[in-house]
Amino acid sequence: MTSDLNRLLLDVTALAREAGRAILEVYASAFAVTEKEDRSPLTEADLRSERLILAGLRRLAPEIPVLSEESVQVPWSTRRSWSRLWVVDPLDGTVNYVHRLPNFAVSIALMNRGEAVLGVVYDPMSKEMYTAAIGQGATVNGRELRCSGCAELHFALVAASFPPQVQRDSVEVAQFV
Repeated sequence: MTSDLNRLLLDVTALAREAGRAILEVYASAFAVTEKEDRSPLTEADLRSERLILAGLRRLAPEIPVLSEESVQVPWSTRRSWSRLWVVDPLDGTVNYVHRLPNFAVSIALMNRGEAVLGVVYDPMSKEMYTAAIGQGATVNGRELRCSGCAELHFALVAASFPPQVQRDSVEVAQFV
């Protein structure tokens, strides 16, 4: 499994880089913004990145279903029957992207029976590639990542991002607090 997971991690990393290049091509031009049903923004970059990722994942592992933010490849109602599943956000941080804030990424993960076994997050602006695989730790651009060692919350820097239209009494705010 380890050699298969390593090969898959390399392939997914390459796929994330390719999607990142597509996102930057759209970013360099004037692009239209539409709204999804939930009023969150949607751009051509979201869709182009998703098309690339979905095609790549179909080539890598056609038997594994995909749950992607922009198009539901697998009905969420059947989630209990999934043993393995790709989870994709082709442009994580679309609000930042639309406002030209350089904090957005491509996110791809592989779940196995509800546990994340592989994950890739690529920031095309900084060219930082974060990778992790079960039993292998996490890296950024190939360098091992470690926890900060900060033991007390009052010494820590805490950052959060909430979905659009979040309310003060929402579950997300309660969980954060």
